[in-house]
Amino acid sequence: MNSPNPCRESLKRLLLSVVAVSAVSFAVQASDPSEALKKLLVGTSALDERIIDDVKTMAYSANLMVVVTSQEGMSGELRMYRLPLGTDPRPIAAVETSGLIDGIRLRDLVGSVASEILLDFHGSKNQRFEIFTWQEQEFVRIAQYAAYGEEGFLDLDHDGILEILGSGCCSASICGFAVHISTELYRFNGQEYKWLEDVVAFQGFEMLDGSDQVAKVELNLLKREVGLNEYVLEVVNGDRDSSTRVTGSISIDGLAVVSPDRLNTHRATVSDRLRLDPSECHTLTAHIEGSEAGKMFVLIREVTVK
Repeated sequence: MNSPNPCRESLKRLLLSVVAVSAVSFAVQASDPSEALKKLLVGTSALDERIIDDVKTMAYSANLMVVVTSQEGMSGELRMYRLPLGTDPRPIAAVETSGLIDGIRLRDLVGSVASEILLDFHGSKNQRFEIFTWQEQEFVRIAQYAAYGEEGFLDLDHDGILEILGSGCCSASICGFAVHISTELYRFNGQEYKWLEDVVAFQGFEMLDGSDQVAKVELNLLKREVGLNEYVLEVVNGDRDSSTRVTGSISIDGLAVVSPDRLNTHRATVSDRLRLDPSECHTLTAHIEGSEAGKMFVLIREVTVK
């Protein structure tokens, strides 16, 4: 009777282990990478020994995936994974966040090669946002702001870098509805977004389905001293791409303020001084036409009194 060859048996076990590992790796890669990560991460112990109960994913590039985890509905982590995942995926980088992350967005804000990562937090009176860049294999936080209502990204100074408009909540309104306490304008200084000024009012208008749009907005101006009733209305037409510009007109309380010969696809901005009574409610009406991607932003700013 022939006895088993030890060398042959060792080789057999090695081959079987290689096949098993290959099968697992194939199973992970054959499925949706995001679903594979969810199965691997949900329920596992995190660094602070809380249990991960939710995972959101978004493709960042052809070989990178952004992941946010929620730990017992209280805190979370922002992570970056390299694709393909392999059998034991580990994040390239991770940063803890305070608060529950409700969503992820990618948007090119500062004109860099890669998009910035916008995290949406909920669970507080104000909707809170944080923005990160991906630099040299690390997450770098470049902005934190609130946007209870209208949120805006616009290139106000036409330098290719978008400003951010956020808003706080809420006070009684002479227009009969809750109004933002302030609309805050943030500008990128090369490293991070910093507060620049408070804006009296802000509203974005989009073409949506490509047909002409008519929209009315009630303006509740910030209370000011008697006699200080001068403002600047500023229109930012489109975004970085000139094809998103629109043609249209703007009126306040039925009186024409901006006409189509000034607000058209050849103009990136329009600016006018206004006199408005801040103790009254005012109605701004905008009529715009253009391509389906058309948009414009209207800001009302205080005139600096020296």
